[in-house]
Amino acid sequence: MTYTGPSTFVTKGDAQAWLSVERSLISQQQWTSPTVRAARAAQEAERRRVSTFAVYADQWLEGRVTTRGRALRPSTVAGYRNALDVHVLPAFGPLPLDEITSAVVRHWRGQFAVRGNDSAGAKAYSVLKAILQTAEDDELITRNPCRLKGGGSAAKVRESVALSPVELAALVDAMPDHWRALTLVSGWCGLRIGEAAGLRIGDVDLEAGALHVRQTAQYVGRPARLVLGPPKSERGIRIVHMPAHVTEAMGTYLGTRPGTNPRDFVWTRGDGQPISRHTTLSAFRTASRSIGRDGMVWHDLRHTANTLAADAGATQATLQARMGHADPKVSALYLHTSQARDQALATALSQMADPGSGRRR
Repeated sequence: MTYTGPSTFVTKGDAQAWLSVERSLISQQQWTSPTVRAARAAQEAERRRVSTFAVYADQWLEGRVTTRGRALRPSTVAGYRNALDVHVLPAFGPLPLDEITSAVVRHWRGQFAVRGNDSAGAKAYSVLKAILQTAEDDELITRNPCRLKGGGSAAKVRESVALSPVELAALVDAMPDHWRALTLVSGWCGLRIGEAAGLRIGDVDLEAGALHVRQTAQYVGRPARLVLGPPKSERGIRIVHMPAHVTEAMGTYLGTRPGTNPRDFVWTRGDGQPISRHTTLSAFRTASRSIGRDGMVWHDLRHTANTLAADAGATQATLQARMGHADPKVSALYLHTSQARDQALATALSQMADPGSGRRR
């Protein structure tokens, strides 16, 4: 059978070059007819066209599980989905996986810092890196192009706020009556807003002064939908004992809600659904501004509770259990002292050196 070239050659040299390639393929026993090769090339082009990052990313998210093989929390899925839709897919969606280069990734990541949106950039980069690492593991690409050191970390925009007991009391007084018990629970017991939102009346034991944290209530996706689920980690399922003044405030608050049953949520929105972090936003901003803490966020109350517990003498193990931290390193971050406690420590050390006068002789 006779095979002709793919087209008429312009020069004799072009024809000889093509023929030389064909002879080389024959000698290497790799030759197939130009028709077959053209068909394979077309199939490969079509495979690359449909095997885009967008297609693979959707498959990745559908099959993603935790390191323990469990389904992702709805809030985690919603976070991945938002990062993909808003930041990652517009940049990389149409590209075949093997056309995403380190240079392109580096430029894309750098634009977040230029726009002053480094936190979103860190999250989006982490998602992109995780997807492409799976693609490397699947042998769809030879190397993950996300090799930017620190790409998944964002510069800290603000320091967390830890209120003193006096400041926390002032904040509580500045909140509307129906949010005061919630503020106390967050500021003294350290419940995350989703954990507080998930509390049912039956979870509050006023006699023992304890809160049974069993679930979270969160609104995820667009449009937002309510999702009830377990706490952030296995350690999140816990019993948290309240200081006496918090127990008293909870009793007073629950006394204003006659006719409830144990399955009712402790705090609700106007429509009867559990609260979200946006429910108290306006009141919290006004109250924090009134005590000279403009710019506080609700999670600062959890930071406050961690710090107060550490200052009260909580060990790392106690703090980890109370706050529901999965990683003991997180609890260790709070085992620092306030300025007042540090001053008291310095005084005690001075007395150890010279019990009589506080001065060394």
